[in-house]
Amino acid sequence: MKKNELKAKSAAPIVKLMRPVQVFAERETSGGIVLLLCTLVALVWANSSWYDSYAALWHTELSVGAGGERSATTCISGSTTG
Repeated sequence: MKKNELKAKSAAPIVKLMRPVQVFAERETSGGIVLLLCTLVALVWANSSWYDSYAALWHTELSVGAGGERSATTCISGSTTG
């Protein structure tokens, strides 16, 4: 078996797995479908017995820093400190 044939055979499974994702991403409705699914997951999660973990996610601090500068915010507040 030649080296190129071996590469083609080893790459084939990932190509087969990624092709449906590529086809979905190329459709114009993909963004709306993903947004709708995320909204439904959030509604179910927020109204379930796991509400505490949902609320904690929104209050998690996110920060970005470089050198001596740092900017931090939470998902829910949107305000920055630093």
